[in-house]
Amino acid sequence: MKEQNESERGEKMKELEAQLSGHQSEFAKLQAGKKAEQDKLKQHQKQVDSKKKEIEKKTKLIEKKTEDRNQLAESHEANQKAATETEEDFNKAETMLEQLRYGFI
Repeated sequence: MKEQNESERGEKMKELEAQLSGHQSEFAKLQAGKKAEQDKLKQHQKQVDSKKKEIEKKTKLIEKKTEDRNQLAESHEANQKAATETEEDFNKAETMLEQLRYGFI
């Protein structure tokens, strides 16, 4: 009886050890998969951070270019106004010169 009991326990132990070994193998595979996924996540996070920095740079560049464009537009308007005024002054002077030539003044 004792031998049979020990034999059954030995078989049961072997069965349990085989199950444990299988579970350990499965656990190791899952751990490796988890690490691979964590590495992928870190890589994706780096890409996201890089894209965020790129977006920030481009946003600042757009803001600067918009500011430059606005300054150029203001300068252009001022130059157009000055050109119009100068043209009007020139036309007045030319008219006055014509009047002086023909003796209207």
